[in-house]
Amino acid sequence: MLGLAQVGVTDNFFELGGDSILSIQAVSRARAAGLRLTSRDVFLHQTVAELAAAVDLRTAPAPAPKQPHHEGPAPLTPIQEWFFATHGPLRHFCMSMLLDLPHDVDPDALERALHLVVAQHPALRTRFVRTGDSWRQHPVDAVAPGLLTSHDLSGATGAARDAARTAAADAARADLDPATGTLLRAVLLHAEQGSRPQLFLTAHHLAVDSVSWRILLADLESAYRRTAAGEAVPLEPATTPFTTWAAQLARQVQDGGFDGDLAYWTAEAAVARTRCRWTAPAPHSPDRSAPSAPASTATPPTPCCAGCPGSTAPRSTTSC
Repeated sequence: MLGLAQVGVTDNFFELGGDSILSIQAVSRARAAGLRLTSRDVFLHQTVAELAAAVDLRTAPAPAPKQPHHEGPAPLTPIQEWFFATHGPLRHFCMSMLLDLPHDVDPDALERALHLVVAQHPALRTRFVRTGDSWRQHPVDAVAPGLLTSHDLSGATGAARDAARTAAADAARADLDPATGTLLRAVLLHAEQGSRPQLFLTAHHLAVDSVSWRILLADLESAYRRTAAGEAVPLEPATTPFTTWAAQLARQVQDGGFDGDLAYWTAEAAVARTRCRWTAPAPHSPDRSAPSAPASTATPPTPCCAGCPGSTAPRSTTSC
């Protein structure tokens, strides 16, 4: 998980490169192994030795306290408010990723795994509806049809193959629609003999960012492995639905919970700053060592949108 060959029992998780997202993944794997652990534990007990002692104190399973969930449409978060104020109901404000798959990928298992992931994460099936001058968000119960499409590129080569792949990616992006809750689309690209198939994923930026992709891909890999093996898929339940968190945040703002921070951030915003110039990292070499993984490699993000001059989409992770 940390990309290290060895971790000592007294090494600090965060000093080794851990962060809040990796802590969520660590907790998920621990629970899958039968250990009762929370993200709070990882922050309080930051070494393996400390975590082991904390887990030993709780060998008996205990149900998690039920949190009151917000029912019905929820207000937007501040960044979502910014999106609609700046862009309006823009359908193609998305992030995309192209992943290498194993040669023996099971398309049916992959489709079922994608369906499970979308069903697991309400943010991937949330409708955004305008009423007067305001927007509201509401998760829909059913996963939108057409989640995964397949394209056979085995008969095309060179520029023709690249054009067909780009057309398939563009069609997937065009399907995204916040008004209907269609926030994720996937395309399975079958390659020529001897080459690995690929999975193109595109999601609306209202539902994902560069950090949340890590959670979604981990869930997709776990769901695919278990589905392909005919096993049950015990994905971690969401402790706080996103709409519940959005409603609680709105109440916190309305009740003046952040008023004490206003002076500080107003002063910070007034300070003149120099913009940083960002240089795209060199592409990583593909890792072809995981034959049973549903998605084993991906190229790093680029600062260019799909369709922009110089864009490499859909061969890389892009914002569009």
